[in-house]
Amino acid sequence: KKVERLEYENRGIQTIPPTINNVILESGATLVSISFANNRLDTFPSLQSCVVLRQLDLGHNEIQSIPGEEFHHLGSLRKLALGHNQLERVPKELAVLLRLEHLDVSHNKLTRLCLEVCQLGELVVLNASNNALQTIPRALHLLGKLQRLLLQNNCLESTRQRRQGKSGDGQDDAFEECLGPEMECLYELNLSANMLTTVPRRI
Repeated sequence: KKVERLEYENRGIQTIPPTINNVILESGATLVSISFANNRLDTFPSLQSCVVLRQLDLGHNEIQSIPGEEFHHLGSLRKLALGHNQLERVPKELAVLLRLEHLDVSHNKLTRLCLEVCQLGELVVLNASNNALQTIPRALHLLGKLQRLLLQNNCLESTRQRRQGKSGDGQDDAFEECLGPEMECLYELNLSANMLTTVPRRI
């Protein structure tokens, strides 16, 4: 029988066991949800056969990097949970996840979000809290369906503080450029525990 949901949590595994890999290979065409949360995985699992996968939970592991090509096989994803890992960056190939609605990259080691996150037009929840973010992409305001933007416990500074440090690469130092009338669905914005000294004027 083909499997639709696979949960292999709280096992302390560092790699995916062969038996579970076989399940993934055999049920790739029907798997819609996979969770390997609360383990010790240090690499992103290969899920090339999971072409209809809608939910992937890899939270609370030890993943340090994600090969960008892995995202090319996950175009059906709606929810991606990568919180509580050791990520220093999210690959630009994230942009291929055009159906993604919920992205959790909280509790990692990110210093910036890739510009491609701004191409995820279906995104409803973006949780990038508890990282080391110094800037956010100025095109973030293009996420017109975004409802919750969680950026607490980072290193974000206000416009005045970083006026001399604009990078010019699409990453902005001013929230005034990142928030806009396009974000009409936004009802929760959490900026607590940053280094901000002023409230963004567009809030």
